[in-house]
Formats: sequence, C-alpha cells, structure tokens
Amino acid sequence: MNKLVSFLIIVMFLFSFIPVNVTLVSAQTSNVCCLKNLNGEYCSYTSADNCDLTFDTENKLPLKQSSFACSQVSVCNEPICCVNAEGTCSEKVSRAQCIGQGGTPTSSNSCSAASQCQTGACIINGQCSFPMTQKECELAEEEENAETTFDSSITSLEQCIEKNSLQEGCCVVQDSTCRRTTASECSQISGDFRGGTLCSNPDLAGVCPGIKKETTKQCFNEDVYLVDSKGNKENVAGVNYDGFIHDSESDKIGKVGNCDFSFGTVCGEDNSGQKACIDINCKVGDTFVANGFVQYSFEEGSSTPERIAITNDDLGEREIRYNGESWCMTNTGVDPNPPGTTHYIYSCQLGKVEVSPLGTFRNTICESQIKERVIDGNNVEYENAVRVDNKWDQCSKCGDGKWKKCGRNECLKLGGSLDTEKSQCVYNTGGINECWPKYPPGIDFIGDLTGIPNSKHTFENTCGICGKGSNSCDRTECSYLGDCGNFKEGLSVTEGVLVGAPIGAITAVGAYHFGPGYIKEALSLGFYKAPIAAGAKVSLEKTGTFVAKEAIEWFLPQYLLGKVLGEQGGNKVYQKEGNYYMTGKDTEGNDVVYTAEKQ
Repeated sequence: MNKLVSFLIIVMFLFSFIPVNVTLVSAQTSNVCCLKNLNGEYCSYTSADNCDLTFDTENKLPLKQSSFACSQVSVCNEPICCVNAEGTCSEKVSRAQCIGQGGTPTSSNSCSAASQCQTGACIINGQCSFPMTQKECELAEEEENAETTFDSSITSLEQCIEKNSLQEGCCVVQDSTCRRTTASECSQISGDFRGGTLCSNPDLAGVCPGIKKETTKQCFNEDVYLVDSKGNKENVAGVNYDGFIHDSESDKIGKVGNCDFSFGTVCGEDNSGQKACIDINCKVGDTFVANGFVQYSFEEGSSTPERIAITNDDLGEREIRYNGESWCMTNTGVDPNPPGTTHYIYSCQLGKVEVSPLGTFRNTICESQIKERVIDGNNVEYENAVRVDNKWDQCSKCGDGKWKKCGRNECLKLGGSLDTEKSQCVYNTGGINECWPKYPPGIDFIGDLTGIPNSKHTFENTCGICGKGSNSCDRTECSYLGDCGNFKEGLSVTEGVLVGAPIGAITAVGAYHFGPGYIKEALSLGFYKAPIAAGAKVSLEKTGTFVAKEAIEWFLPQYLLGKVLGEQGGNKVYQKEGNYYMTGKDTEGNDVVYTAEKQ
C-alpha cells in the first residue's frame, strides 16, 4: 500500500512539470437568439456562429441576433399578419420571418383586419379574377401592364362577371332615366341593367316612359345607327326592329347602315344631308370641298366653300382611286423632266384628292408600287407612292472603273436596280453608251443670287458635262442632265458648256409653277449669242452716261436687277447695291443684260 501511494506521488510530481493548455469557453460558443440561422430557420436559440448575418440587407429589423432568449425578443414573440411577396396573406408569423421572406408586416395580428388582405375580385382589362387580395391585384397591374380594378364587395366569380360584363343593354336608374350602357357602366351608377334590351322596348314603357323608337340616324364609329327619341343608340340601319339589340357581325351583314372602311365606305352625310354609308373613294366627276378654297359673292358679300371636281388627270389617267391609295404626278407630265418640273404625291383621303409637293429642285422624287388587293370582292390594282432620294448624281459615275467604259448593268445598278423600270439611271445605247439620270436634278441658285453673276461666273452644275461620252451634246442629253435650257443642236463640247447654262433663275424666284394644272406662264429667258453689243452707251439726264461692259450669261427678271435709273432707246439702266446693269439686245434681237460702268 505504501508503495502504491509513493508511486502515485511520483507520477503527480512528474506531471506537474508538463505544460497544460486550458481552453477557455469562448463567448462565441454561447447561445443567442438568431433571427435567422444558417439552416433558414427563424427565431432560433442556438450558438452565435450559427446565425445568418447576411439576411435583411435593407436593415428593416433593428438587430440580427440577441443575447436574450427568443421569447423575450419582440420581432420573434409577437405574431403578426404578413402580406407575402406574391400578395397572399399569412397569419401568426413573426415579424422577422415576414421581412426575411420578402413580405410586408401589417399592424394587426389578424389578416381579416388588414385592408391589404381583404379578398374580392380583380378586374383586369375587363376580365374577372376571383378571389384575389388587393395586393395581388396591384401586382397583376404591374406585371401585365394592364388597367385593373379591385372590388372587395364581390363575393363570387359569377357576381363579378355579371357586374362587369361588357354586354350592352338598357340601364334604368331611380329617376326613370334610361340609357344604353354596358353592364359595367350601369353598375357604376347603381342602375338596374336590362341586358340585350333597347330602352324603347315596349316592355320597359313603365320604367322608361316616353321613349320612342328609331327617330333619327347617327354615326357611331363607321356605321349608321338608328337612335331613339332620347338619343340612345339602337341597331344598325336596316335591322328589323323587335325591341332587342342585334349588334353581331352576322346581324349587320348586308344592311344599309353597315359601312366598311376597308371597302371605301364610311358613315357620313349624303347629298340630302342624311346620315348614310358614303363612298370615300375618289372617282372622276365627284366633288369635294377643298380646304382654303372659297367662292366669294360680291353681290351678297359672303363666301362659301368651293367644291372641286375630280378629273381624270387628277387620278393619273384612272377613273377611280381607292381610299388610302397614293400615286406619283408631276406638273409637266413629260419624260425626261423638263426644266422646272416638280414631283408630287397625290393621295385619295376620305373622298378628297390631297396633293403633297416634294420640292422644286428634285432632291427627292416620287416612286410608286402597284399591287393587287381584294376590295368588295374584286381584284383591283392599288398603288402606293413614297418619297425617295433622287440618285441622279450617281449616274455620271458610270465608266469610272478600271476599263473606263460604261456598261448597261453598271449604269442601272448605280440607279438602284437592274430593272430598267425601277432604276433611277437610264442607259443610252444610241451609239454613245452613256448613263443619264431618269429624273434630272433641279438647280438651286438661291445662294448665288446675293449678287448678279457676270460673264466670268463659273457654273458648277450638271449641264457642263453634256457630251461627256461622245464629244457631242444633243437636246435629249441636255434635258436629262437637269434644268438646262435654250439648247442649240450640233454644238461642240465647249459650246455645250456655254449654252447649257442653268436656268436656275426660274426655280430661285419660284415663278415657274404654282402647282399641277395651274401653270399660267413661265419666265422667258433669253441667252446671248456672240457677237454682243458691248460698249453701248446710255445717257440719262440727272444721272450720267453708262457704258455696257460685259454680257451676263443668263437673263434675270428685271426686279432682281435693282432700281431703274432711266431708259434710252429701249435700253434701261439699273442700280443694285452700288453695281450698275444695262438691258439691251444682241445682234439677233435677243434680250441680254450687261454689267455697266458709269462715266
């Protein structure tokens, strides 16, 4: 025994020299109330390192863990009604769980007392959904981008459908006022709805007194309807009266009041002033009131709208154009377009011919396409015109390639299509193989008219390239190149540049045309032909003597030359901004303008 005791004492003595690490219990291993643990459970009493500290990123809760027991933490021990993220409601859940799952806590612990959780019907674009909460209805409006109405008074799907139906009928209100409405509209004014029944129905005489049937006609949308003595819409004109609504397509087929916009008829006033299906196509001989055109009576001192008669020319040599149809026109009707030509888009709009000009200088032109359409059971040609850019400047590039030779396909392709009808370039095979614009450009000289050009003025324009391919410029090519005028056959390249000078003065002053069918006159432009009468003198009293110096290459309207100083022997002297000009004649009697100098 003594030996055993001695052995134990020795062992204890030896162990006293061995270092021992005593691990203290860390605060991290103590239990806390986790509002959410790593397993997804809410309000659990567990170790602190098991708490999920990443939830509630918006910090809607005051804490994420507590050293108190969960039964002592208010967000865990007070059950509330939670409006869930999808709009449904859950009772008796903790505020921590409600927020953690994306819901919205209410101030009540009972969902029946929360307004957001009241059930009813949600009407989405006129369609009923039941049952739904107010929150679900709001979410449906956001998700479907639709108009919604929430009605908590609805207790069944059948009640919702009956109350919000789009069916039409007679709505009877308390003061015996009766009018045609939908079931939904009648419900909103607390009326008594009689579905499918006209307010003039004899069976309603007791509640809708004094209403007489089919007294007049009115337009509703595109159709002609009869209306009762109180202005309530009844049936399409032509439907036999029986006191009930007949508004289906099968009810209206073949009836005189059933207009069809796609076939060119719509409700309007006929020649007698009555409502009827009128033809809105454009036909030769039809008349219409044109906006801005009036006839004035001097005797009566009054004006009335002028009625315009449609002609065959207006319709592009057609007898009829259908509503919505459009077509191309010019004020000359000649190809190639002569100087001053303007393109227009004509269109038939509700029986009227509308005109849209595309500009004087033909930077844009009109192109159209014809397709077949079925109208009123017949296959007809239907034309559609559009504004397009004029590619005239591309045509002259033909032959700029490696072989320096202009070919037919290259020419047509530069004009946008290998189809000769569609291409804006014309390939000439009359022995010269050149590529010309189908629609010659107009020439804009607005910028150049700030001063009057003299004989040294250089025109950078398309007329100057006349004769490019053959060293010979003829009248046809000159016309194709643009607004070039007074051409003389057989000129050389140099002479072609000279007399092919543009008549931009016409387009610049806008005096060449006033619209299709309204051209009254054009300015007559005289070009000089050498020799010219330079050195001619004009002596004016009180002003002095003026000497003609150089001839201007193209004649201008006199009002652009400035103030008239005087005249002698048929020659006039003008002054504009310190410059002098003299009008005279060349040896062949053509009008010319000279720069002049005062002696």
